[in-house]
Amino acid sequence: MRKTILMLGVLLGLFSPALLAEESAARGERTVAMREATFKQLSKARELAERDEHAEAIAILTRIADDRHANGYEKAQAYYLLAFCHYERGDNAKAIAAYEQVLQQQGVPDSLRAGTQYAIAQMYMATEQWAKAAAVLEQWFQNTEAPSANAYVLLGQAYFQLKQYDKAKRPIERAIVNAKNSGERVKENWLLLLRSIYYESGDYRNMMVVLKDLAALYPKREYWLQLAAVYGELDDPKRQLAAMLAAYDQGYFERGQDYVGLAQLLLGNDVPYRAAKVLQEGIDKKLVEADAQHLNLLADAYVRAKDYEAAIEVLRRAAHVAGDGESELRLAQALMEQGQWREAAEAARRAIDKGGLRRPDIANVVLGLALYELNQLPAAQAAFAKAAEDERSRTVAEQWAQFIAREQERMRAIAAFGSSV
Repeated sequence: MRKTILMLGVLLGLFSPALLAEESAARGERTVAMREATFKQLSKARELAERDEHAEAIAILTRIADDRHANGYEKAQAYYLLAFCHYERGDNAKAIAAYEQVLQQQGVPDSLRAGTQYAIAQMYMATEQWAKAAAVLEQWFQNTEAPSANAYVLLGQAYFQLKQYDKAKRPIERAIVNAKNSGERVKENWLLLLRSIYYESGDYRNMMVVLKDLAALYPKREYWLQLAAVYGELDDPKRQLAAMLAAYDQGYFERGQDYVGLAQLLLGNDVPYRAAKVLQEGIDKKLVEADAQHLNLLADAYVRAKDYEAAIEVLRRAAHVAGDGESELRLAQALMEQGQWREAAEAARRAIDKGGLRRPDIANVVLGLALYELNQLPAAQAAFAKAAEDERSRTVAEQWAQFIAREQERMRAIAAFGSSV
């Protein structure tokens, strides 16, 4: 296990009295003596630990820790390796207790003390003791000249778990800035953690910045779509559309809602023809269900793009699928726009017959107009009279009814004049 190898590597360096003296002098620390007999016992325990013979190693290390004649540094080394053995055996509580004993000893070099504090913090994190982990890390930072980016991230994680988001974001931001300044690639999990912090804080503007980094450094479907959603929260529809189009162009669309969402954004930004093409693609791929709702949305895109022929074809399908009056009325309106009066009248009648219309008066107006163009004036007048029952269409319906009445009178007059000649 990588973590195990790394921990043993640390211990190998700490065990050598000569190496300890050399490194301590280089750091200006007071050299701590280690008896040769103790060094041999520690080395033996280390070898046993490397062979996963942890019970035997623990027995040797416990004797050193309990030895009244052992100095603080020797005991500290014993407890440090004891912590490792307990960790390997899955006993995190005993591992933490052993690490804490390291810090209780006299004559412990600053390097060992700092390493132990950091190890304790990691163990507290592993056992979900977030507050203790944060407290130990804060102490560790005070005694460390050049903390690693990983240490900042660990502190941020602890505060995030405590829901202390203001405290959580600062160390993560520091780690990311340091990485950028040194020309290093910012780790994905750092950005994800910062994204979560900003989300929980409701800070969508900074969340947007993080998502832009994620999309640029680690391009994935979720980052582009989340970026689009954040632009929506920030009421920036143009950038929201740009993010969605970037996801679409990179082939990240996997669900029907992706196609529907982009089509709606395109319509909202007055790009109806492309909206129709995107939605049609989703339907063709069977990711978007060809139900009345989506077919009506597709037809609306074609209508707004003034492609009435395509809109009529889609509306026929929608009317067939839905079988309701609203779909028939929309078909009637599209047919009327194209001057297909007979079919418009038929669709309007079907809409009225099927019922359930939000505006039956409009259906009667469409029917009246189509019948007028078909020169079926009495029937047209009857349709307008029906529409006039609703005050929302009363004015226009009465105007048409009066116009038709005058037209009928004119035609009767012409007919009478012709018969008298």
